[in-house]
This record gives sequence, structure tokens and C-alpha cells, in this order.
Amino acid sequence: LDRKDLAPGSAWQPQIFETLDRCRKVVAFLSPDYLQSKVCIEEFNIAWARGREIEQDLIFPVYLYSAALPTYMKYRSYVDCREGHHARIEQACASLLRLI
Repeated sequence: LDRKDLAPGSAWQPQIFETLDRCRKVVAFLSPDYLQSKVCIEEFNIAWARGREIEQDLIFPVYLYSAALPTYMKYRSYVDCREGHHARIEQACASLLRLI
């Protein structure tokens, strides 16, 4: 789902929920900004719940910048690319491509 697919003034949450229902992976770029976004946290939680429902791990967390992760995120397996480490980001992209 791209921002340009969302019509101005329309309710965007249903489109996000429908997209999450169809996706194979949800990439979560964990950072201070991500953790302060209610929408990002909501998407993470929906993807986590959907993954439990279909018994698949849908979330592909990439720890991009140091942040105080909530406990439920802290103990998940994530790709550690903290501080924008470019080589690790490339490795994360390659891992994601293999999964999808």
C-alpha cells in the first residue's frame, strides 16, 4: 500500500487492514520515530495478531536506530541494523527477499 493510494479525506484504516490481511511479510523499521507513531504500533500489533491467527511469523523487524523497545518487541528476533549500518541493511534486504 502506498500513500498515493489513499484518497485525501477518506478513512485510510480499512485499506491498511485489508492490505495487512493480504501481505506475506510486514517490515517494521524499529526506531524512535516508529515507536512514537500510534499507526505504526497499531500495524505491528495487527500483523502480530494475524500471524498468530494463521500460525506464521508475518513481522520482519529491522532494528534501524536505537530506541527503548517495549518488552513485547525487545524479545522478538530482529535484524540488528542499528545506527543505519549499511552492510547490515543490505543483508536484511537479502534475507527478506529470500522469505518472500
